Amino acid sequence: HIKHDPIRFVNIARVAIEKGTRNMLNALKNIKQRLQLDIFGPIYDEDYWEKCIKVIKDLPKNIKVNYKGVLPSEEVPKVLKRYDFFVLLSEGENFGHAILEGFSAGCPVIISNKTPWRNLESKQIGWDVEVDDENAIVETFQKALDMNPQIYQSWSLSAFSYAKDFIRNPKILEQNKALFYELIKQ
Repeated sequence: HIKHDPIRFVNIARVAIEKGTRNMLNALKNIKQRLQLDIFGPIYDEDYWEKCIKVIKDLPKNIKVNYKGVLPSEEVPKVLKRYDFFVLLSEGENFGHAILEGFSAGCPVIISNKTPWRNLESKQIGWDVEVDDENAIVETFQKALDMNPQIYQSWSLSAFSYAKDFIRNPKILEQNKALFYELIKQ
């Protein structure tokens, strides 16, 4: 997996307030490098999407955002391979299958800290950020953009290995099931 130029970010989620679409877009207005963000998913709320479009129109010229429509689930793994980073700044996920699919495709992730996927930076597989802190989101995008190709390669491999271990290792699977079960009960 090599970084593209411009660097490609992908968001696969319902376009909705609870999925953090607008928070993600707002953070991009402070980015100086070129980047591409492609958004896949059904539009859940037309009024909210109109607000997102307004943000997209006001983004600087170095930022390209494309809405790509709904992606059939069987297409997700193939499509993810075209991107460098997976982004999902939702207000909460019980599990977040798309996040695991991001790892599986070798995409380090930028996700909210309101999911069971935590301490990602220490594992060198991504970042879990506070969704209400725009500066933290901007800083995280910046870290992804500034990552040199060798470090990116290492993180991409780590993300892929993490997903493989997660899926294959019954012990990790059981530990995570227990963790997710605890979170759901709260």
